[in-house]
Amino acid sequence: MNPTDGTLKVQSDIILVEPLDEVLEESRLILVPGADDHTRLGIVKYTGPGKRCKKTGLRMPMQIMVGMRVLYGSYTGEDLQMNLGGIDLTAIREPDVMAIVH
Repeated sequence: MNPTDGTLKVQSDIILVEPLDEVLEESRLILVPGADDHTRLGIVKYTGPGKRCKKTGLRMPMQIMVGMRVLYGSYTGEDLQMNLGGIDLTAIREPDVMAIVH
């Protein structure tokens, strides 16, 4: 599904992430003791246009792009039960992303 085909229009600074089951290699990430069960890895499927600046009314561009792998808290966002090609998505705000995983 293409986000520009008119079927889904994400608003503001919302990001729709598909949670991944893969585990990060410990050598690639500094792990905080006790925090590994509170973080999730996902791939960004859709993003909104960005949040509006209260002073100017202009949109602030999103730093997170479609296709990026991100790390976010397991208690962050809302799990959505959507049938978008059989994908379960989590809706989070851009500031709730802890890290971009390369």
